[in-house]
Amino acid sequence: MTITPPALLQKKKRAFLSLLGRADVTEGEVQEYLEGNTELISLPWRLNHALHQEAILSKFPLDTSIETDLAYLTKSSAEWYLVLVELEDPKKPIFKSDRKRVLLSRHLSAALDQIAEWKAYVERHRDAVVQRISLLRRPLQGNRVRIKYSCLRPTQGIEQPRDN
Repeated sequence: MTITPPALLQKKKRAFLSLLGRADVTEGEVQEYLEGNTELISLPWRLNHALHQEAILSKFPLDTSIETDLAYLTKSSAEWYLVLVELEDPKKPIFKSDRKRVLLSRHLSAALDQIAEWKAYVERHRDAVVQRISLLRRPLQGNRVRIKYSCLRPTQGIEQPRDN
């Protein structure tokens, strides 16, 4: 695992915050920056060996008509996690209020619906999805693969990697 020197990490964080602060920033620009600076991506399903090969799988296809924004692999001595990530536009609200209660915004509801579609597909075609990552699962290719789901919305406060 490559460790980013603290000064360089701070420089990357400042550049990312600057990007997020732009009024015209697009989800694609945010994704591209994160793919090039994987140490800034929150890894809520990280196992013992962190981000496998320090690689993010961009637009990982579940099949020809369904793709994720990002995916990553992480492993322990006993198992792998394939984490499918829906990246959300940092400018879009995640909640709305109707004066009496707080509700999910249509943007977050759409993201959760997309993840539900992925889950349904994976339930029916799990072996095919796992086969797509077979060449990446080295070493420990015989270990079980669990599939996890995440919705990531980069914000002005860069999230720190954490274990869940």
